[in-house]
Amino acid sequence: PMMTLHRFGAWHLVAGSAAILGFLFLSLLFLTSQSGEREKAPVVTEGLVSDYVNECSHFKAQLDNTISAPHACLMLELLHLSSTTLTTTHTSPSVTIVDDDGDPRLTDNSNYDHFLLCSDGLFAAMAVINSTISTYAHPERIVFHVITDTHTRIALRTWFRITARQHTSATGSGALLHIQAFEGRIKEVMRSATILKGNMGMQKYSNPFNHIRFYLPVLFPELERLLVFDDDIIVLNDVSWLFSVRFGEADVVLSVADCSKQFKSIFNYSHPQVQQSLNPSNQCWFYLGFNLYHLQNWIKYDLTKVYNDWLAKQKAAGGMLWALGSMPPALATFHGHVKHLSPYWHMTDLGYQHALRHTQGIRLMASLHWNGVFKPWLRDGFHDYKDLWLQHLAIEHPLLQYCQFDTIYRNGHYYL
Repeated sequence: PMMTLHRFGAWHLVAGSAAILGFLFLSLLFLTSQSGEREKAPVVTEGLVSDYVNECSHFKAQLDNTISAPHACLMLELLHLSSTTLTTTHTSPSVTIVDDDGDPRLTDNSNYDHFLLCSDGLFAAMAVINSTISTYAHPERIVFHVITDTHTRIALRTWFRITARQHTSATGSGALLHIQAFEGRIKEVMRSATILKGNMGMQKYSNPFNHIRFYLPVLFPELERLLVFDDDIIVLNDVSWLFSVRFGEADVVLSVADCSKQFKSIFNYSHPQVQQSLNPSNQCWFYLGFNLYHLQNWIKYDLTKVYNDWLAKQKAAGGMLWALGSMPPALATFHGHVKHLSPYWHMTDLGYQHALRHTQGIRLMASLHWNGVFKPWLRDGFHDYKDLWLQHLAIEHPLLQYCQFDTIYRNGHYYL
């Protein structure tokens, strides 16, 4: 399998758009060559080819700002290895991969703590999952639900089959990992994303993975509590205590408050609908990206309908109720239903700030969040603290060594 990239020249993705077409070709080759029990290959149709061309156009647009060569290298190797007999090397935490969507452990609120990650980023998902499991006081209680695209699902399953200490019995001591493909799961997500894109005119705000969080009771109607992460987060310290927090009758989401921003900075309080529904105007924002939700309280207050109603109001008002982004409808939806956490739980803005104010205490935080434009996996991301993120990628693994992750380590700093 290591000859795959050399044979087709995919390693030169970083050179430009020609390599992107190579990625397209190899991906299609993978789809047409897979058979058997592991992953059933779809029929290659004109529509599928069109989808891949569109996806590659997106990759090309992002090429100059990503670690494209290592990412493409690892993705292609994992896709290839998914159909082979694997040699395991234990560099990831212990997990049991759950393939059965009907496994009762996936809805067990008594014996398990449930986590969710929605992401199409391979490296991002690896870092979130590894950091959470490796720091958890009782990893055998973890059920980690992951919603991603088809290719990343295959790659992630293959990665953890290779690297994790597997426990195949029903009572295994590892965390449970359930990875689902997003395609075809929840049409409302695409509809709401279309509304936001139409009003805001910016592609980054219409990513459907940003909007799955508003349909959690649709996806997980039997769960009581669900800790949801953005993919630009890592967990530094044990977060198991959160599952013992008592929710009030009206509490739906636990979050750290951001009092540097107020509602009036993003909502249009000259509009009657905002005046009537979102008082007072000087209340604090709350952060998304590290949130524990009480889904039964959510269902009781029908907050998914509230969310959809706010999107409809924004559309009817010609986009005049709030400014850019998916944050305003979240603030409006959960208004009156937020229970605030200590700032210890969620250090944010690492994607905006080159120098943090409290650098000496950063390793004491429960989680770090690279919200902002300078993600830890980007070539122009800030180098400070990037080592805290990359330590969860097992860069010593032979596959990552082969994909030349060692070349991005220079003089104690990671240069992507």
